[in-house]
Amino acid sequence: MESSIISPIRKRERSRSRSRSRSQSKSRSKTENRKSLTLDIPSDTNYSDKIQISPIKRPKFLHNLSIKMSMSPKHSIKSAKKKEKDLRELIDNFKTLNHDKPELLNIANDVYQSEYNNQKKTSEVIHYATTECGHPIAVHKYKQFDIVPHPRYSMFVYKDKNKNTAIKIYNYECKPEADFAIIQEIVWQKYAEFISHDCRMKTPKILQYGCGKNENRSEDFIYDCFFFIEMEWMDMPTLDKQYGNINGNQERCNSVAERINSVQQCMENRGLYHNDFHHQNVLLDFDKTNGSVDVGVIDYGRSGSVPYGFENLNVYRCDRKHRLKTLRTVSSKGGKPSRKNKTKYGKNRK
Repeated sequence: MESSIISPIRKRERSRSRSRSRSQSKSRSKTENRKSLTLDIPSDTNYSDKIQISPIKRPKFLHNLSIKMSMSPKHSIKSAKKKEKDLRELIDNFKTLNHDKPELLNIANDVYQSEYNNQKKTSEVIHYATTECGHPIAVHKYKQFDIVPHPRYSMFVYKDKNKNTAIKIYNYECKPEADFAIIQEIVWQKYAEFISHDCRMKTPKILQYGCGKNENRSEDFIYDCFFFIEMEWMDMPTLDKQYGNINGNQERCNSVAERINSVQQCMENRGLYHNDFHHQNVLLDFDKTNGSVDVGVIDYGRSGSVPYGFENLNVYRCDRKHRLKTLRTVSSKGGKPSRKNKTKYGKNRK
């Protein structure tokens, strides 16, 4: 009975001792197999001709650091070339997709060939905006671009009261997809400016733009790259601030809805889908002399040559109480607001 109890315990002890002996033998073999360093000593010294020195194993973090430091110049050159190549492929795909729009291609070539990569100008504009323009009027932090692999960014809009301009700053991850997304926004906004006369709309004119590295990180600017776009300031209220002047007036509500829908339809007929056509990106003003409606469109960050998301539902109409709404916020059953997007005077409740 005792032997049956003791035998498993002895077996465990034997297995443990064997594993220890194996580990010790492995460590000994490693030290023995290491190549020793030999140093030649002059013969006139009191030491022996050759001294055997066992090499000291370098800590792993120092080894990785030395490799990183030695490879960083070549690696940065390779990564810069790869980024430029990837960006060029995205640009070529954009040109191929929009080959039937010669005006758009001319604008795209002008933007792509311009020297927008300017570190000095970018640093000066960002320093001026953050120190002289006060607090930003719009902030979107820790967002993702729609383009795969969805690089992250933060966006800030400043108003320069001295020049009457708006400065839009992107702080983003340094990836070619992010550069392409911002450059594409510039191209589409310039194209919207080109068709603005035919579509009877207003859009801000881009004055200058540029990109560069983030040399001084802060709590707000945590990513590696900057891109700024300076444009004219649109002195028009947004649509959500005009609901009080529209709702309840049947004639005005119908005229505003028809006017906004005609602008959007004209943009789409010219091959421009805004894809973010909501009441904060639509500007609206009334002419006091003749009562006509002026429409402006801003923020072309999601624009493209094909519809995306709920673009086909951003059609404005007036409900039974003469309130301006879109098909996106109104259900198809009896014109009542849906439960997910209950609206009051056109604004979404959260």
